[in-house]
Amino acid sequence: MLAHIISPATNPLEFIFSITNEPSPSRTILIICNSLTPFCTSVAVEHRRSMVSLQMIAAATNVQIVFAPSLLHLRGFLSTIPPHPRNDEILAVWGLVMAHRETSQFSVQGLGRTVASLVDAGIRSGRTVVIGDCGAVEKYGEFKMWWEDSVPLLNTSAKVGSLSGTVIGKTVPVSKILGRWFHFPKDDFA
Repeated sequence: MLAHIISPATNPLEFIFSITNEPSPSRTILIICNSLTPFCTSVAVEHRRSMVSLQMIAAATNVQIVFAPSLLHLRGFLSTIPPHPRNDEILAVWGLVMAHRETSQFSVQGLGRTVASLVDAGIRSGRTVVIGDCGAVEKYGEFKMWWEDSVPLLNTSAKVGSLSGTVIGKTVPVSKILGRWFHFPKDDFA
C-alpha cells in the first residue's frame, strides 16, 4: 500500500523543500490550493526569511505545479490524474484544509469528500500522497496547528459570529478526519 503522509512543514517553501529534498528527486505533482498571485506573495515573504537551495531549484524540473484556486478546480484536477505504473512518484497538496476554510465545505462532509478524491487519485496513479498546510490557526485568542482545528459534521451546520465564529452542533478535529487515510509525522499529532 502506498503511503499517505501529513507534512510537518508550516510554510510553502518548507513544504516544497521537504518534497524535493532527496538525492534523486521523484517526479512530483504539486497542487497549490490557491491562485498564483496570493501564493507567490506568501512565498516572497517566506523567501526573505529562508535560503532556497540550488538542490530545490534543480529538483523543480521534476515538479509539475498546478494552481487550484477553488475546491472545484482541485477536485476536477484530481479526477483527471491518469493511472501510472510507477510507485516512486509523489502527489503533494499544499493548503488543502485552508482551501475549505471560508467555504460551505469546511466540514467533515466536505473535507472528507476532497480527501477521498485525493487518496483515490494517489492510489490510481501509484503516487505517495503528501499534504501540508499553513502553520497555526488562531481561535479564541489561542494558536493551534491546522490539524488541531475542529470542523462541523455537516456542510449545513450553523455558524454564530464572524467568519471564525462558533459552530453550533457536533464538531470533529481535522486530525481525526485525516487520520483515517494519513500518517502523521509524530504520534502526538493525531
